Amino acid sequence: MNPKAITPEQLYGVKSEISDDWTPGIFSTLWQKSNNRANKFNTWIVCDGPVDAIWIENLNTVLDDNKILTLANGERIPMTENCKLVFEVETLDNASPATVSRCGIVYVSSSDLGYDPVIKSWVISRKTDMNRGEEYEKLNNIFNKYIFNMRIFETCQKVIKTTTMRISDIIRVTQFLNLLTGLLVPLVDKNVMATDDEYEKYFIFSMVWAMAGVVEHSDRLAFHEHLV
Repeated sequence: MNPKAITPEQLYGVKSEISDDWTPGIFSTLWQKSNNRANKFNTWIVCDGPVDAIWIENLNTVLDDNKILTLANGERIPMTENCKLVFEVETLDNASPATVSRCGIVYVSSSDLGYDPVIKSWVISRKTDMNRGEEYEKLNNIFNKYIFNMRIFETCQKVIKTTTMRISDIIRVTQFLNLLTGLLVPLVDKNVMATDDEYEKYFIFSMVWAMAGVVEHSDRLAFHEHLV
């Protein structure tokens, strides 16, 4: 659910000033339904939207050690072990320090960490998860040549100046790895190995589409000319 798509009253519930009647909100209803120890399954409530003080502060009693949702009508609904609450946000610009500390969020800047750990973990997974040691050696040599020595991603980013949508460096790398993983599926299914040149072709194809797949046609031509 997107908590910012509705008002706080619609989210948590509202008490009528005239009749004193209580109208439950969407989140409070989901919370009461999900936090039932009789449930034989886990429930995940995902709040996909911006975090700000307008709605997140009402969850302070949920995010602290008590883990109890306190509503305006005095009702208190404790959180059970089979319910999980997840906040999926783009930024924490409008979140208070109290909210960040309660959620246990640790922020690591992409400029500090970089994409090297993502790539290295993927290459290692081909050896451990797929049990393909020979493939690991071939891919590791290619990645060392293009990624870690030539820093080809940085070169491509300098060539591509405009994109149809804003994409972070980590997303580009993830798209590249996803494309490469898909191209290698037939080899894994048949339990065969490609040649060094074939692996290099898979690598370049995936890299080109991951970097230039979201740019305009003119920029794709410039990107292609630069690579050639």
